[in-house]
Amino acid sequence: MKKSLKILSVVLILTMIFSFTAFAAKDEALTITSVTSGGKDLEGSKIENAAVISIVFSNNVTDDGTEENALLRNNSSKVKVKDASGNAAKSTVAAGADKQTIDVTLGGIDSGDYTLEIGKELKAKNGTELGEKKVYSFKVKGDGSGNGDGSGGGNNPLTVTSITVGGNNLSGADLKGNETITVVFGRGMTENEEANKALICVKKEDGTKAEINVGKVSDKSTVTIELKDLEPGKYTLVLGKDIKANNGNTLGQSNDGKDYTVDFTVRIAETTCECWCHETGIKAILWKIYIFICELFKLNPVCECGAAHY
Repeated sequence: MKKSLKILSVVLILTMIFSFTAFAAKDEALTITSVTSGGKDLEGSKIENAAVISIVFSNNVTDDGTEENALLRNNSSKVKVKDASGNAAKSTVAAGADKQTIDVTLGGIDSGDYTLEIGKELKAKNGTELGEKKVYSFKVKGDGSGNGDGSGGGNNPLTVTSITVGGNNLSGADLKGNETITVVFGRGMTENEEANKALICVKKEDGTKAEINVGKVSDKSTVTIELKDLEPGKYTLVLGKDIKANNGNTLGQSNDGKDYTVDFTVRIAETTCECWCHETGIKAILWKIYIFICELFKLNPVCECGAAHY
């Protein structure tokens, strides 16, 4: 009887080990959860020429925890949109709403048949690769009467194709405060340039406006916004809902009647300060505990380098 119990125990242990190993392996594997545009599956669908395609993966594919973020750069190069002839179509690849999502924004491309291609070398933070090339076919609508560059008189809605700084997505970015933001719209923007300028601003966390310079429209649909030495803190780029395209459509019509906003931060300049408020890892965790106590008793509110502790 004892021998049978021992054998049964060994079997149970081996089963548990096998199950755990299988589960862990499954958890580590990189797969694609969904590929959608406008909440619908991309495969076989018909979408706008400046639509956003969201690719959701099972693992983190956009953030390796470093400032350089080589993971996102590598994965961005593995995602391409191609036309029926196999040529690259204008699009922007950026990190999506979370670390498992990559967004592909079409650049006001012509109507026709296209494919979204995701390379097999696309990699997760844990080192696993997709392992198999994925291809999704879709069509771009041709409702407008323009010439395909966003400057015609078609009735396509006004959308934002991309908002970047130095080629990277502005959303969630940590800037120095003197960069230039590039906004690419999905339609021509030359006819209402001055009125549109007045509807673009950058707001501080307290709601007041920061100093910026909005440039002239270039390439018929691109607007640059120069930041003027912003102080460290949280900011929001606001594109007013009444910004108007050449065809008369406003941004609010494609954004539920709301302003289009993107949040970002301006970081504290690099310093030789040795205070733990600048540290990462375990020191940063201990610092949060320490400064919580300080805040309760109104102690040490400002760092010796000038940074606010709370």
